[in-house]
Amino acid sequence: MPKSEAPRERTQAQARRFGFRDLGFFRHWSFGIGNSIPFAVLLLLAAGGCAHMSSKPAVGAEQEIRAVLDAQVRAWNAGDLRGFMEGYARSDRTRFQSGGEVSLGWQTVFDRYQKRYGDRASMGLLKFSEVEVTVFAPDAALAVGRWRLERAQDGPSGLFTLLFRRGSAGWRIVHDHTSAAEKVAAVGKTEATR
Repeated sequence: MPKSEAPRERTQAQARRFGFRDLGFFRHWSFGIGNSIPFAVLLLLAAGGCAHMSSKPAVGAEQEIRAVLDAQVRAWNAGDLRGFMEGYARSDRTRFQSGGEVSLGWQTVFDRYQKRYGDRASMGLLKFSEVEVTVFAPDAALAVGRWRLERAQDGPSGLFTLLFRRGSAGWRIVHDHTSAAEKVAAVGKTEATR
């Protein structure tokens, strides 16, 4: 056999070993009884997996997460910080990040909110907008959006990214990264509002 044909023969032998009859433009899968059964099992597993990946649970989870966020807004606007905090997981690992600071633990996050928003005037009215929820797994999801406080003296706003986990209490925030938009000060410098 000439040297130029050896690689071709080798390639054809490999193709036959993996069930291909021809290496031309169209490749034909060899459907002998030995290859059909594993292929059928693979097809059934794939179909079963696709049925399991139904969007219905994701839609239900998204609605539940949006309900948690809506309950937080209602509690905030009623001046109920403890009710607002019901959206967070009661865990020592619950994490809140904002303005270069990290608060770790449900109680620490609650204390932070009480310090910053201790009276009704400083709380103002909270609005969430442009909320998008992505469900990653039956017990994990991400929510992103914009927040805005309407207060007599100002209107701070910004973005949030929330990691939700589903536990025995339902969907709860385990990680909150909130940023404030910068506002232009009277002297032309920018300063963070939060």
